[in-house]
Amino acid sequence: MVIKLIHTSDLHLGSTFRVLGDKSKLHRIDCQNVFSKIIDICLKEKVNALLIGGDLFDTAEPQKSLVKFVISEFERLNKEKTSVFVSSGNHDPYKIDSVWIHYKFPSNVFIFDSPDLEPKEIDGLSVYGIAYTNDTKEPLKGFKADDNDNFKVGLIHGSVVSVNWDEQPEAGYRKIAETDLDNCKLDYVALGHFHDTLEIKSKTRCFYSGSPEPLTFKNRKDCSVLLISHDGSNVTVRPEQIPISRLHSIT
Repeated sequence: MVIKLIHTSDLHLGSTFRVLGDKSKLHRIDCQNVFSKIIDICLKEKVNALLIGGDLFDTAEPQKSLVKFVISEFERLNKEKTSVFVSSGNHDPYKIDSVWIHYKFPSNVFIFDSPDLEPKEIDGLSVYGIAYTNDTKEPLKGFKADDNDNFKVGLIHGSVVSVNWDEQPEAGYRKIAETDLDNCKLDYVALGHFHDTLEIKSKTRCFYSGSPEPLTFKNRKDCSVLLISHDGSNVTVRPEQIPISRLHSIT
């Protein structure tokens, strides 16, 4: 059985984009349209699950209308029995009165609420996710996945130490060491926090999906989500470009 997943992160829905002035609203709408297109890709590819690696929202308490929009998009996947796994990020952390606690999401949506990696399982797939509750947790330190035949995926908002975070707009919160990646016994690690698509070289297949729509002019124009396929032995990663990316043309 082939298991197919879409990996995305860092949509930052609701971001103000103040630098764009009176065109900031246009780009907020672009980002929502991109989210809808991600749902379209999930349906077209008939994936088993959508993985969101943190910072779906730009704040832990987004506007009600924005949350209702996201819930309605998740419902489109629910109708096709497609699961959604969400690990929160530093912009939308899991805390009291946050969107993750205040709202009821559809039954197909799994929101990780533990400060440690924990598995959620569906039909041959184990997704190990973690709630973002502080900036210093080392998510993979001492972690090893269960020894079973499932396709084992980690879903983490954090910072691989080999990336030069000094050149990034945000600090390298929640460090992930290469040795911990090598020894985690996961088949794939889906990361969020870095805003461009990036493969991390390790014994474990590991990628930052990057933001699916540019958030600043430093981001690449050719944004994408990642289509992950597992046929029982091999893991294949294929970028799926999203035809919006209008930030560079609306100034």
